[in-house]
Amino acid sequence: LRHNIEPEINYRYVARINKFNHVPRFDPVDIYSDTNEVGYGVTQRLFRKQLHPKPCVKIIAGVRPPSKDCGEVSRDWLSWFVGQKYFADSTFGNAVIPGRRNVFATTLDFSGVAYITSPRSVSPVISRLRVNTSTNTDLEWDFDYDTKAGRIAASNIFANYRRGNFFSSFGHSMLNAVGETPEPPSQPVNVVNYNQMQLLLGYGALTKPGLSAAASGGFDLNLHSLEYAGVQAT
Repeated sequence: LRHNIEPEINYRYVARINKFNHVPRFDPVDIYSDTNEVGYGVTQRLFRKQLHPKPCVKIIAGVRPPSKDCGEVSRDWLSWFVGQKYFADSTFGNAVIPGRRNVFATTLDFSGVAYITSPRSVSPVISRLRVNTSTNTDLEWDFDYDTKAGRIAASNIFANYRRGNFFSSFGHSMLNAVGETPEPPSQPVNVVNYNQMQLLLGYGALTKPGLSAAASGGFDLNLHSLEYAGVQAT
């Protein structure tokens, strides 16, 4: 195994977005805003290398395509990123409207979960863990924790398996996202609890000649009901 540690710091400054006469307008919804922010985080990687790699052998009819483990292959086995943003301009150029959900481009490119309901200086802490457990399987866990609200903002787990032409995946998504503007506005902003499980089973590939088929479904674990299901075949 080889262990890499990659720290990063990014500074971003955007101004004059609130000068609407100088900004081209294409639609009534605009998520761009002024910002003065610092993003920081660290990525840890584990690279795995086979001690006894398989030979890339030839077959009589031609050359067999090399397997993922043949030769001197170094694999990105595990990667884990943990980061956060600090906002020096907590109002984003006075774009924040207190008491409602605020969605800006600078928050979406870091976390897909809305969390701004008032001026704030820090984003949730995000964790992105990916593991290539084998040549046929991989696992990912995305986790967001809102330190200001003191709750888990999101936890998403994805697992994939493929062997030959057969493939499957499992997913679990849990969100505690800020809801729409409350009615009446004097009420506190509500938090939407979302808990869903996704399943996918399939055979084939987009470029495979002959039959390919897949079926998927999503289950709402809060309401104990099937949200959607789909079947596709070519």
